[in-house]
Amino acid sequence: MIIDVAANLKVALNEADDFKKFKVRTQLPKRQLADLGSALAGIAVVNDESSAWVHESALRTWKHEGNTAEWQASLTQMIAAAAKYGWIDAERKTIRAHIEWAE
Repeated sequence: MIIDVAANLKVALNEADDFKKFKVRTQLPKRQLADLGSALAGIAVVNDESSAWVHESALRTWKHEGNTAEWQASLTQMIAAAAKYGWIDAERKTIRAHIEWAE
């Protein structure tokens, strides 16, 4: 599951069925950290250049054709697996995602 942020700041969810590849990927350079944070407002919180904390609710309500009861169950399993590694903020209901920046 990849949250893509284009250079024009448009956000898309790609590879939504791949729960092992959870990340934010952007065409922006690192110097535009604030722009990335603005683009992801309501979806994730970007605190630094390495990771974003994605709101579980944003993923659960994201409109895409694969958002079925089965997909929701798989997301729940992914969150449970991520919790074992400390990649979940249970209080804020967010999931840590690595950020891949443009070269």
